[in-house]
Amino acid sequence: MKSRRRKVSNAHDSSGLSLVELLIAMALGVLLAGGALGAYLAGKRQYLYDDAAARILENGRYATRLLARELEMSGFYAGLVGGQRPPAQGVGVDCNSGPWALDARRPLELVDAHSGSGVPVTSGGTNLTCVDGTYVVP
Repeated sequence: MKSRRRKVSNAHDSSGLSLVELLIAMALGVLLAGGALGAYLAGKRQYLYDDAAARILENGRYATRLLARELEMSGFYAGLVGGQRPPAQGVGVDCNSGPWALDARRPLELVDAHSGSGVPVTSGGTNLTCVDGTYVVP
């Protein structure tokens, strides 16, 4: 006679994961993925900050070079002979209330050949009553 053995199921013989083990593994995976995402976002944020700072620095260098060149060339009139200078360009506007600097309809005027006393008069004939004539120098 053949004897039949009964197989007893043991916890050590089972294959697969229990629900608790699966939940713990998923929680650890989510934590690791969150940490990796946080590190990536921090690196990206730092890259954008460094890029913006580099752009500001480069713009500053460009402005400094441009301003240095303009200051070096101040007073140079491209070799005009005999002290000739180009005609004066508009630098001022008549005194009025309101944002005159933003009014593009009005042409700019200048004060030329002011004696230093009295009311300054622009090249267009406008009296600048709001400007003290003693502060206007030739």
